Amino acid sequence: MGSRTGPETAGGRPKDPDKHAAILAAARDLFLGGGFEGASMDRIARDAGVSKATLYSHFADKEALFSACILGEVARSQLPMPQPPSDPRTADPRPLAKRLDEFGRALLGLLSRPDIHQFGRLLAAQSLRHPRLAQLFYDAGPKSVCDALAGMLDDAHRRGEVICPDPAAAADHLVCMWKGMHHMRQELGLEGPRSPRQIAAHVARCTELFLRAHRS
Repeated sequence: MGSRTGPETAGGRPKDPDKHAAILAAARDLFLGGGFEGASMDRIARDAGVSKATLYSHFADKEALFSACILGEVARSQLPMPQPPSDPRTADPRPLAKRLDEFGRALLGLLSRPDIHQFGRLLAAQSLRHPRLAQLFYDAGPKSVCDALAGMLDDAHRRGEVICPDPAAAADHLVCMWKGMHHMRQELGLEGPRSPRQIAAHVARCTELFLRAHRS
């Protein structure tokens, strides 16, 4: 099967990428402004400048659109999403510490954004009424990030760079170290985002501690 680089097709006809992007942009703004319930498909179509028929040809329902918005945030974060290489010759030659630092800086850069915190607070407020949305958010965001990091650690374990027999648990621990208590303080509005310099220094310290523990 050939790969697709644009929106999904229906009936053999490609979707208009400009309309697809406009729908996602309108939905993101409305989700951030009024939560899931406050963003109607009618309003999303109107703000995107498309018909409802066009909107539904791109996204089957509001949950699918919500999930696509989350995936879009992950993609815009430019997080390195490594996969274990099938051929060792294609492996990233940089030291593991540098690869982990790059991943951690990108992750904290994403998590430090005020709009991401706003989005998380809106979702948390509605998670009891819409548990499916919480699962969509977790699968498309945090889980996908931890899975990618676990893949990196699993590959490093197989190559003898670290002792990491449970890469999923190790990835969970490292992400929690990177986030630290600052993430909660920012979530509560008690502190602003870290600067890029602060993020780099914090990530480097955590990565060093993690690698020291997993190389013993």
